[in-house]
Amino acid sequence: MPVKYIDELQKLPESTLNNPDAMVQNMVGEQSGVRHLFTNDLHLRALRRQLTPNINLYISPILDEISNAAKDVMPQAEDWVEIDIADTILQINARTTSQVFVGSSWCRNPAWIKLAVETTLNTFQTVATLRMMPSFLQFLHPVLVWVMPCTYRLENNYRDARTLIIPVIEKLREERKNEKSEKGDEAPTLLSWMADYAENVKEGEPDNLAKRQIALGIGSTHTIKHSMCQIFYDFCAYSKHMKEIREEIEEVLIESGKWDRSTLDKLWKLDSFMLESQRMGPPQICTLPLPMSKLLVEQELTYSSNHTVTFHHRTRKPVTLSDGTRIPTNTQIGFPAAAALFDPEIISNPETFDPLRYYRSRLDASSGETKSQQFGVPSHTHMHFGYGKHSCPGRVFANYLEKIMVSVLLLKFDFRLVEGKERPKNVTLDEFMFFAPGVNLSCKRRSLKKGIPDFDA
Repeated sequence: MPVKYIDELQKLPESTLNNPDAMVQNMVGEQSGVRHLFTNDLHLRALRRQLTPNINLYISPILDEISNAAKDVMPQAEDWVEIDIADTILQINARTTSQVFVGSSWCRNPAWIKLAVETTLNTFQTVATLRMMPSFLQFLHPVLVWVMPCTYRLENNYRDARTLIIPVIEKLREERKNEKSEKGDEAPTLLSWMADYAENVKEGEPDNLAKRQIALGIGSTHTIKHSMCQIFYDFCAYSKHMKEIREEIEEVLIESGKWDRSTLDKLWKLDSFMLESQRMGPPQICTLPLPMSKLLVEQELTYSSNHTVTFHHRTRKPVTLSDGTRIPTNTQIGFPAAAALFDPEIISNPETFDPLRYYRSRLDASSGETKSQQFGVPSHTHMHFGYGKHSCPGRVFANYLEKIMVSVLLLKFDFRLVEGKERPKNVTLDEFMFFAPGVNLSCKRRSLKKGIPDFDA
C-alpha cells in the first residue's frame, strides 16, 4: 500500500489489523513453532520495559562474550587464514544473545548453543518446504509435517531445549518465591523478566516460557547473522572504508576511555555503513505469503531489494480509510520499504553503495532528519525494522550488539576477500534474502592500538 496510509493504519487496534496473524501465516506458524511467540505479548513487554531502557547494563556483558567467543572461533594466526564468516558470526551471535536471553551459565553451554543454531536452521527448512505447496493444497500441511525430516529434527530441538531450560525457569521461580537470587552482580536476563511480567498462570508456565525463549532465538539468530555478514562482505568489497571506520572506532574509544552506550552512539561512520548495508541487503525482500517458485534465485545485481515490503498485517475486520479506501477482512497488507530507498528523488544514486551517505546527512544539521538517518530508527523511508508501535522491539539490542561485534572484530583482525573472489551476490529463498553460500573471507590477527579501553580479547 502507499506509505501515505501507514500512520493511519498503525493506529488501528490489533482486533482490527493484526500483526501476529500475518506472521503466523507467513512463517507457517502452526507447524514451525513460531506461533509460540504470538499467543501473547509477554516478550514484547519484557523487551520494551526492561531490555531497551536498560541496554547500558548489557554493554559490558555483550562485550565480554563477543570478545571471548572471538577468541574461541576466530583464528589467532598473524598470516591470512580463510574462514567461513557466516558460521563464525553465527557462533559468536548465538553465544552473545544467549548471554542476555538466558544468562552467563548458558551462553557457553555447548548443548544450548548447538540447539540455538540447529533450531533456526530446522525452522527455516520447515517453513521453506511447506510453503512450496500451492495455496489450494495448504490444508495438507498438518499431514506433511509427519513425513518431513526437518520437522522431526525441529520437534527434537524443542524437546531437548525444554529439557535444558525448564529446570532453570523452575529454579528462577523458586528464587522469586523465596525473594532470593544467586546471580550476584549479573544483570537480569530476558527470561527472568518474562517470568516476572507473566500476568497469569498460563503465561508463566515453564513449558510456555521455554517455547517462547526458543522461538525468540530463531528471529535474533537469523537477522543479526544476516546483517553482520552483509556488513563484513561490504567491508571487504570497500576496504578503504573498513580502514576509515576502524580508525573512527579507535579514536572514539581512546577519547572516551570506556565502552558504553554514549561511546557507541558517537560512531557515526560505522552507523552510516551499517544503515547503507541494510538498505542494500535487508534480511527480507518481501513479506507476502506467496508460494515458493524457486529455492535459490541469484540476483542480476549484487544488491537487489527493490521489492521489500514491511509492516505486514492481516485484517480481522473490514477497514475503511479516511479517503474511502476499503480493505476487506482477511487481507494481508504491507508497505514498500525499499521503494523510497531506491527512489532517485529521495536518495541520490540509489543503486550505488555509498557507506558514508547517512554520515554526511547527519553532519548537515539543516536537513532536520538526523535521527531518522540512524541504524535501528524506523521512519517513513527506513522501515526495515518496521514502523510505529509495530517496530521490531529488539532493534535497540540488535543495534548495540552489532556495533560492539563489528568494533571488536575490526580492532583485533584484518579482513579481505579470498584472492580471486568477489563480494557474494544476494540470493532469495521465497521472501528471505541471503548471501550466496560458500563464499568465505580471509582474516588475520592484528595488534590492538595503544590506548583502547581494555576488553578480554
